[in-house]
Amino acid sequence: MTLGQLTDFLGWWTLINLVLYIITVLSIVCFKDKIAALQGKAFGIEPEALKARYFDYIARYKILILAFNLAPYLALRLFF
Repeated sequence: MTLGQLTDFLGWWTLINLVLYIITVLSIVCFKDKIAALQGKAFGIEPEALKARYFDYIARYKILILAFNLAPYLALRLFF
């Protein structure tokens, strides 16, 4: 795989992950209570605890996108 192909791959992968991130954030913000009630019943976790876990999930997902998709993509675009 050449650097050009790797750059293109990381660019598309970043875009796909950002779209999934936006969909996830919007669905949790819009349907937080319904999702928490459904998953709380399914996994035996209190809905209030799930709301805190959603925030943690969103934060970790954003950090992973930045570290493993966007940063390498920008480094390749800037230096090669």
